[in-house]
Amino acid sequence: MAYNTFGIQHYSSSYDGVTADFIKNLGYCSGSFPSFYHAPILPADSLLGVKYLLSEREYDGFLPLEGMSSYNDKEIYENPYALPLAFSSSGDILQNISAQSANAFDYINRIYSSILGEDVALFTPYTDYETVTGEDGVTYQFDSTDEDELLFVSLKAGSLDVYLYWDEAFLTQYRTGWLNHDVLPLGNRGEAHELRLQNLPEDGQVSFYSMSLQHFGEVIEAVKRQSQVSDIQVENGNVRFMSSGSETGYVLLTVPYDEGWDVTVNGQPVEAKMGADALTVIPVPEGEAVVAMRYQVKGVTVGIGVTVASAVIFAAWQLLSRRKKKSKLSGR
Repeated sequence: MAYNTFGIQHYSSSYDGVTADFIKNLGYCSGSFPSFYHAPILPADSLLGVKYLLSEREYDGFLPLEGMSSYNDKEIYENPYALPLAFSSSGDILQNISAQSANAFDYINRIYSSILGEDVALFTPYTDYETVTGEDGVTYQFDSTDEDELLFVSLKAGSLDVYLYWDEAFLTQYRTGWLNHDVLPLGNRGEAHELRLQNLPEDGQVSFYSMSLQHFGEVIEAVKRQSQVSDIQVENGNVRFMSSGSETGYVLLTVPYDEGWDVTVNGQPVEAKMGADALTVIPVPEGEAVVAMRYQVKGVTVGIGVTVASAVIFAAWQLLSRRKKKSKLSGR
């Protein structure tokens, strides 16, 4: 935010629990409070329109941003799969997706399925590896297959203080509490790799999932082809866009759902709905439509009324007090 950019990680004394649960369900962290962004999850980042990544390492799917030099050992990477703020969606997006999902990988699969209205399996469980247990931890060995195949891991346990080494280079630390990872990208399968977990507890559950980068790109293109949204404008917190569907439908915005949004479609008030458990969905009619969204902070109108009334009462009290003083002085 200091550089006029808006990230996913946030902390606030006035926490939005619905949004926090959504961030957790996507796999960015294992708890709802606080929300952490430890590493990019390409399909989740793309869904939320995360276009740039400032990182010390390169992640599969992200491309180095041309014309930008490194600073403090960090580079800027661009996400070519990032979706726009608003795009068309099937009505399935209105379902309670989290209640049907087994984990973050399944949750992301179901969100993209709900957007397209058909089954989408971006992530699939990966079990083709060897496990070696030694004094220095548990090592998982992966043979090389195809660099198009990306590998992800998730750890679950009652208490975690696990060190992860990818090809014997320290990767990160899984801990409960503030450093609460969930899904972590490991790398592509173009070469053989090893993942070593140090201090893995007995109740530790390690899950590996893979994703085809080519298939993911095809899904993103399908979402874009399906979308009938154009001319998206955001100014002073207000949103405006055009919809031109051949039938009635829905537009999903990666904006947290809130009752404070006043929405009009072709100048007529419309009630926004919640989609994907946390985001804003606008029903749109057949044909061209202009959708405008204006946010009203809760309690502002009442607050202004109370303030004005208080000011009037105070002014009247002051005026009455002065008159009483003048009356007493004139009586002497």
